[in-house]
Amino acid sequence: MKLLYTFGLFVCLNLAAIKSYSQLTKLNVGVNKTLNSVEFIDDNIGFVGGIGVVGKTTLLRTTDGGTTWNDANINTVNDIEQISFLDDSIGAVTTAVGELFTSRNAGVTWQNTSATLGANRVVLHTEKIWLAYNSNVSQTLKRTTDGGVRWNSVIGLLGIITSMYFHDSSSAIGFAGTSDGNFYKSIDHGRTWNKLNQPINSAIETIFFINEAHGFLSGKRTSGQFTVETLDSGKTWTSTVADTGNAVIHHIDNGGTGFSVSKFGLYMSYDYWRTRIEIPGREDVGGANRFLLDLDFPSNNVGYACGFEGLLYKIDTRALGVRKQSNEKKEFKVYPNPSSGVVKIEIPENVIIEKFLIRSFDGSYCAECDVKIPQTQINLSGLPGGMYFLSFKTENDEFTSTLLLKD
Repeated sequence: MKLLYTFGLFVCLNLAAIKSYSQLTKLNVGVNKTLNSVEFIDDNIGFVGGIGVVGKTTLLRTTDGGTTWNDANINTVNDIEQISFLDDSIGAVTTAVGELFTSRNAGVTWQNTSATLGANRVVLHTEKIWLAYNSNVSQTLKRTTDGGVRWNSVIGLLGIITSMYFHDSSSAIGFAGTSDGNFYKSIDHGRTWNKLNQPINSAIETIFFINEAHGFLSGKRTSGQFTVETLDSGKTWTSTVADTGNAVIHHIDNGGTGFSVSKFGLYMSYDYWRTRIEIPGREDVGGANRFLLDLDFPSNNVGYACGFEGLLYKIDTRALGVRKQSNEKKEFKVYPNPSSGVVKIEIPENVIIEKFLIRSFDGSYCAECDVKIPQTQINLSGLPGGMYFLSFKTENDEFTSTLLLKD
């Protein structure tokens, strides 16, 4: 391996594989049944739920970030389908037989709000406005404006709803997709829905919007998975280069860094799904152990993914090179990207770099260097092709750029 520096002064301190970065941590929840849903209120308090055993459901609660888990206090023996929280107090749980349980004390206790609602999915849009539907039955959408006390049927949205998304409680705009690929938009908090241009004639499994205009759909078709992107609130759609894998999608920090889970693996993208990378460290014992079903990020630093056979992973985005930058605008330019080996780096004026770090995506290679001049060129042609992180540490902050080296 070689690192050649020109047009500047770099002093390499160590070119060995000096550190192994932990990106995934497998957590022990004490069950080996499928976990359908994971939801964290903050970095410490969270829930997982799924298939239970005879006479007992599976709904577990942690208060220490997933290190230890205890049974949640919920009065049902039916399998948990979904867990969702509006804020750090108000939450809802649905079961496979259509029960709805709600909590207003961070999940310490749960009340059976509607045993006959018939929905296995609920969207907590605001404190009072919720929407519920059955993802297996056509035309089951219901809406409440009093926090789940009374429900009314919603007309105009046809077919089996497979996904629904509202960006946040302050926005009246929502989106819904169906099993036959129809796509709907609401501009009045889900009271009425209008059908938009059909993005693709296949089942829509996941909807995620970074803001009211920029969003993604993912799903499945006979030829495989698909992911499409809109920049105009669903009026027009284009296919992304990298499929998310018919997956649950989540973008952190309202930016281009996204994560997805599916039966095919755990993936991330730094460029709005133009490219994707599988996150290493996940168990691969074959078959069912590969299947992941849900994903949640309580903060930009930490995420959780759950799936078959009691699998639950904690994702450290900091170990993956993701940093939430300060409000001060600093542009570290790394180009060309992708690169065949020779890379130019430009550092903003009046920024003093204390440490410069190059490391491979899987953490197997790491080089730490001193940077003494704001513009330079490096030759990385001696490194294997793949994704690398270039981290610049200043006195008060740290900034990370990604670089794709071609083989």
